[in-house]
Amino acid sequence: MIYAQSGNLDVALSNLREANTNAYINEKVQLWAEVLTAATNSASDEAFLKFIFAAHKDVSKLDIPRATRQAVAKRVLDLGFSKRAMDILNAPMPPSDTDRLIMARAALLDGRADEVESLLEKVSGDEAVNLRAQAFENLGSYDKAAAAYAEISDYDSQKSAVWQAGDWQSLQQIGTEPEKSLARSMVLDSQIVDADPAMSEQVLTVDASLIEESGNFRQSIETLIKDYPASLSVGD
Repeated sequence: MIYAQSGNLDVALSNLREANTNAYINEKVQLWAEVLTAATNSASDEAFLKFIFAAHKDVSKLDIPRATRQAVAKRVLDLGFSKRAMDILNAPMPPSDTDRLIMARAALLDGRADEVESLLEKVSGDEAVNLRAQAFENLGSYDKAAAAYAEISDYDSQKSAVWQAGDWQSLQQIGTEPEKSLARSMVLDSQIVDADPAMSEQVLTVDASLIEESGNFRQSIETLIKDYPASLSVGD
């Protein structure tokens, strides 16, 4: 334990492996848990990863406390190593809600957004909703993502999803003034396209409204293109 606290994880790992073979040491799991906790809380990223990659097979054979596994797996996942995080998290027991949240994060990192909903099927709380929303976005279900973000009051992410969905009606409710102006113009433009040509009076009325909005539309485009350079382009 002293070696782990001082950052000498190579020696700590060697001593832990010696303890595993010593029949007179009864607290092997506790020793491993203490060293893992010290490494997770204090070691540099490089030292931590080196230790975990070297020790993961040892850890898989021991009944390490679930909370310790979760803490280690979270840090490994934060550093971008989803497979190793799942190796550490794996235990001979059904996954807890916390386990499932970590597994869902790993699925997102691996591009397996389609698995997130089933992983979190019975998990509640803001983190679970946020992960579902991210999965919906990755799958292109922006309307569902927006609804999920609204559920946890993440209005910036909600607006981003609404924007990607092209939900101009909703953008008129939650957008900034330039975004609302753009959304109104898009709705009016859609009405023009969808209108029955026989309804000339209605078409002229809508067209007049669209002309009135045109100045605001151009100004909105100029403002928003700075924030959404890849999403907006002015018509030919």
